[in-house]
Amino acid sequence: MTVTHSSATPAPNRAQPALGIAAAEWRFVLIVIVALWLLTSTPALYAYLSAPPDKQFMGVVLNVPDHAQYFMWFREHQSAFLINNKMTPEPNQPLFFNLLWWVL
Repeated sequence: MTVTHSSATPAPNRAQPALGIAAAEWRFVLIVIVALWLLTSTPALYAYLSAPPDKQFMGVVLNVPDHAQYFMWFREHQSAFLINNKMTPEPNQPLFFNLLWWVL
């Protein structure tokens, strides 16, 4: 009794898409992306739509203290190279805080 092993590989299936990713998988990924985008955009959209007529939503939803610090750097660097840290009650010497805000 003899057993022969074939070393030939089967021909690739031409109906299968490139990289083995089906169109249904791409649709699923696209649906997840759109759903996450809508979910994460909801707080900003709500804030924008509910702003009173005499005020404007500036886009800051999270980390308000950090953004206040960045806005302070930006505002102060418009008029000086070295600025005081106005976000602390302690007196301090003018410093160069952040290159990004100075360049802007």
